[in-house]
Amino acid sequence: MFLNIVRWYFYKKLRAELSARKRNKQVHNLLTAKTIGILYDATLAENNVLVTAFAEKLKSAGKVLTLLGYINDKKTTSTSDITVFNNKSLTIFKVPSGKEVEDFLAKPFDILINAHTDESLPLIYVAAMSKASFKIGPYIEEAKDSFDLLIQLVAKQDLHHYLDQVKHHLQNLQPNGK
Repeated sequence: MFLNIVRWYFYKKLRAELSARKRNKQVHNLLTAKTIGILYDATLAENNVLVTAFAEKLKSAGKVLTLLGYINDKKTTSTSDITVFNNKSLTIFKVPSGKEVEDFLAKPFDILINAHTDESLPLIYVAAMSKASFKIGPYIEEAKDSFDLLIQLVAKQDLHHYLDQVKHHLQNLQPNGK
């Protein structure tokens, strides 16, 4: 029951903050984007491998990448390779703060990819507050207003499939009706 109250309050606060924010929305694809931010659940080591490989492909195409992972514990911190935030950075209502989050939010990405397959309130919050021009995220009913492109996954689809879908859409998307 406590988790339901936290979730309810989180989305109420998120909607209020989103309604007060103005953002310059612009559709981007892999040809038009120069900067890309990726948020992901770094709790599982396999997610780090998948997201890093995905990011390396984008870097090899000339994109400037910034990654930020969320780890669902209170001990793990950033390393020289991976920038993360953890549960120590969260309020009781799952709203993150801290240097890593603030640095990520200060960047006006062309594209923001929220790379997770299950609801993650801290990652949804960071994505929603981002200054990114074009935001991509998983379809989660309560968070749908936080993103410009939603990726619907069916049961048991993993992060690898999600990232394949993101890549497919970014390759085929026509910005501004061109």
